[in-house]
Amino acid sequence: MKEKFQKTGQFISNVMISNIGIFIAYGLFMAIFGEYGWFPMKEFKGIEEMIRIALIPFMIALTGGYRLYGRRGAVTAVIAIVGAVAYRDDFSMVFAALFMGPLAAFTIQKSDFFLEKKILPYVKPCQQL
Repeated sequence: MKEKFQKTGQFISNVMISNIGIFIAYGLFMAIFGEYGWFPMKEFKGIEEMIRIALIPFMIALTGGYRLYGRRGAVTAVIAIVGAVAYRDDFSMVFAALFMGPLAAFTIQKSDFFLEKKILPYVKPCQQL
């Protein structure tokens, strides 16, 4: 049981460390142009909100989905988190992306596994054309 928790924690930390550049860039952006930054500019408020609400969660979901099931998992994870962001766009979805992205990739991975035997015999003849 302890090993499973450690493995899950390692997966989550790998996803967050892979995206550390986004957090650093966001922090620098806010330190320079934010409301209390060195050169506050109200014109950049929309950019700040889009980075916080959309970009960071999308990248976290993309990384988590990719680490779990490659490109297909990444696309599925981003589609799932787009739905979450569209539902609640008034605050950041970092934690939702951290758990919902890999969950969506896991779901598509298992559904591909179950549907592979049912769909593959019909797809192979079409690929030969």
